[in-house]
Amino acid sequence: TMRLPVQDDEDMQPLSPKERRRYRARRHRLGAVEMVVPPVPMGEVASDYQGDVFIWDLDKTYLRTEFSSLRGLLRTALELGRDKVAYPGATALLKTLRRRPDGSVRPIFFVRASPPQIRQKILDKFTFDQIEIDGIYFKDNLRNARPGRFKRLREQMGYKLMALIDLRSRLPNGAVEVTFGDDAENDPAVYAVYSEILQKRLGGTRLIRHLEKQGVSPDEATKIAWRARKLPRLSPVRKIFITVHRDLDARYYRRYGLDVVPTRSAFQAAVALEAEGTIGKADLTNVCEEMLQTGTVSAGGLLRQLNELHAGRAIDDAHLRDVRAWLHRVGVL
Repeated sequence: TMRLPVQDDEDMQPLSPKERRRYRARRHRLGAVEMVVPPVPMGEVASDYQGDVFIWDLDKTYLRTEFSSLRGLLRTALELGRDKVAYPGATALLKTLRRRPDGSVRPIFFVRASPPQIRQKILDKFTFDQIEIDGIYFKDNLRNARPGRFKRLREQMGYKLMALIDLRSRLPNGAVEVTFGDDAENDPAVYAVYSEILQKRLGGTRLIRHLEKQGVSPDEATKIAWRARKLPRLSPVRKIFITVHRDLDARYYRRYGLDVVPTRSAFQAAVALEAEGTIGKADLTNVCEEMLQTGTVSAGGLLRQLNELHAGRAIDDAHLRDVRAWLHRVGVL
């Protein structure tokens, strides 16, 4: 079960009449700016679909992206689709998530906090890597490039929650979400809050107060709470995979719940997915082979990553031995 890392007693207190009037007045200003740009075209998921829907962040999860400097931002914006670099193993992992062993297709969506003007370059990259997806959400940040809204250029929690709620409203009730993010934009907290919203454990003014404490603007927080009210009670996010770039112990992420799996590579995510039966051992082998072909990791490095995943309790002793034996059998180790 997902849990919020911080939940103050103040969040549980009822609103005063003055606060209620303020939130009602704010609700009438919600239509002023809309930053969420839905996918065009949007892949249609069958109304009777039951199963996993995979939702990926793009930057620092699938693509190597540099945001820490102006030069990095300009390079990211100007480079062509074929020049963008994916993390080793991520392409193979996406391909195996897309199709089940029986050939049926599983939906894959991306949520990216970049302007829609670079949409075609991203689609060109997916075509170049031969990856099938159902759509990408973009953030219309040009609307924030004006006085009074500059802080929203870098604030991502509000945008991502609105995009996730919009996507969930388009999915059938039988769909269950599995998300992939990173620790660069506080994705663990975003997905934890989102999972609470789906279960109706956090909403209304409690949700608004919590989001404002996380740096979401008051009008965006109110808009999120208002749209979340329209969702029925749904299954929580089934699993959250977080690509870790910071030097943090894996145990840090336990504060977000046992369904959060911190990983340092596509290989570790693939092992965890194979352990629960989402992908097969042959799929795991494909991810390993892609990583080894890039030359960024050795067989010994994969073994160390496997042991690290076990130390973080993402897999148990029996599965550790099973994966080791399989990788020796197919010649990876």
